[in-house]
Amino acid sequence: MSEETLSETEYGAITDAAAHWCMRLHASDCTVAERQAFEQWRNAHPLHAFKYTATTVLNSLAQQPVKR
Repeated sequence: MSEETLSETEYGAITDAAAHWCMRLHASDCTVAERQAFEQWRNAHPLHAFKYTATTVLNSLAQQPVKR
């Protein structure tokens, strides 16, 4: 079994898509069709799900107040 190797461009595109879906899914005007498209995208490749989860975690951490 060989591992799939993604180019830097492909990896970046997945990262960008994860950020896009994070923003869209939290938007008040996100449609049912968009949510279905997201599910298809997320299920298309394990890295999609991983990057989306990582993006949502980073987003939630970025919104927390800074402790000093």
